[in-house]
Amino acid sequence: MRRYLPFFLTSGTVFALDQVSKALVRAAVIPFHPVEVLDGLFRITLVMNRGALFGLGQGLSHLFLLVSALVLLLICFYLPKVKTTTGLVSFGLLAGGAAGNLADRLRFGAVVDFFDFGYRGWRWPAFNVADAAITVGVGLLLLRSLRSR
Repeated sequence: MRRYLPFFLTSGTVFALDQVSKALVRAAVIPFHPVEVLDGLFRITLVMNRGALFGLGQGLSHLFLLVSALVLLLICFYLPKVKTTTGLVSFGLLAGGAAGNLADRLRFGAVVDFFDFGYRGWRWPAFNVADAAITVGVGLLLLRSLRSR
């Protein structure tokens, strides 16, 4: 079990940071009323996302709930094959992020998003700690895959 410590530490930390940050934002921010942090570049905007990435697939929340659960199950099956610390951390990022968004879907029927970046008239779709962790986890796995070839 000690071998899996990087996975459990990473996934637990991501899940905790994700859930705490979402609870703080839900308690302090009115939905769709942005709180400016960096003069138009960064703001906190509470959005309840019933879709997936970038708000795509609105109304398919049950499907995304199932997909999140399947991702977690696949990680559990694949984890014994992971031999490196980087791989364990990468899968920890994915698992913690998937679990955070799954918890939202189970509790609220939607994912709590709030990081809102943009420049002038352009805005990136709102996201959360779990989304960022999943993105970094996938990026690390891709880099690892490219380096091994």
